[in-house]
Amino acid sequence: MTPLLHPEVTEDPQTLRWVTDTGALPDGLADQLLADGTLTAVEIGQGEIRTRLAPGHTWTGAGPAVRTALFRALSTPSELRHQIAQLMAREVEPLVTSHGGTIRVISITDDVVNVALDGACGHCTLQARTLNSLVTKAIRARFPQIRAVRAVHVKEG
Repeated sequence: MTPLLHPEVTEDPQTLRWVTDTGALPDGLADQLLADGTLTAVEIGQGEIRTRLAPGHTWTGAGPAVRTALFRALSTPSELRHQIAQLMAREVEPLVTSHGGTIRVISITDDVVNVALDGACGHCTLQARTLNSLVTKAIRARFPQIRAVRAVHVKEG
């Protein structure tokens, strides 16, 4: 099912209200939208998502990219994301946590899982090895439709 996604202006010209008919919004949506620094805030409410532009950006320039990111996130089956997050909590997180790190599923787009490795893992020289030997192997063993797993850096607002 294709989600409804309609932008509406607000009193603040830097903020858009996106009306959606999706009852449950996916975990990690705010992280995904804040990742590249285009937005400074994402507020998720019942039937709406409010997005605030970062300084130096305009809705004319950034609006299409924000809409595309929202649409993709809302179109990703939340059940798959939930199942992958559970798998990672069970099979990957204990090792990552024991090394002082954290791992989160940020998004799934075109059968590619984007994860954030933070804490001690965020700048570890063995990050690629952990990603390829542990994370990708665990995910692809259970979900063969996943083509790749890649690390993304999420910039906090």
